[in-house]
Amino acid sequence: MHWRSSLDRHTIGLGMGYQYGIFTPVFRTHGHRKNNEAWTIGGDAYRHIRAAIFLRERLRPYVMQQMKFASERGLPPMRPLFFDFADDLQAITVEDQFLFGPDLLIAPITRYQARSRTVYLPAGVHWCDAWTGKEQAGGQHIVADAPLEHIPVYVRRERADLIDLFQGLYEL
Repeated sequence: MHWRSSLDRHTIGLGMGYQYGIFTPVFRTHGHRKNNEAWTIGGDAYRHIRAAIFLRERLRPYVMQQMKFASERGLPPMRPLFFDFADDLQAITVEDQFLFGPDLLIAPITRYQARSRTVYLPAGVHWCDAWTGKEQAGGQHIVADAPLEHIPVYVRRERADLIDLFQGLYEL
């Protein structure tokens, strides 16, 4: 059974929140649950939340580099597409995606039962799907798969080394 069908809306929302949260500058869980640690959620959701936490740990050097740039240069780690693509008129209009540093494009899932979503890949760069490695030219809208196991994330081709961090998260 797909874990989405076996869980309540709140627990699914927690999983989606973790998948979004790992791409924010400060990642931590808040809430009104008595035991708010990820392992207390249990059930089918835990393995997906665990995979998200492992990904954040793997991304730690990248996150720390972005925080250093924020401190030294004033560059926000989490930023709208137009920050890095000011000449791309389409990127200026995108309100539901963001860059985490200059190399990771994040397209959160904001609808409860969404299994895919439209993603804009900014022009002038080739992007690789972080989960599959599939390369796409920038300057276009694509439909990205959005299984509950992960949200759509794209990596600049120049930093394709980051793709390795997204692999094998469920095998740990």
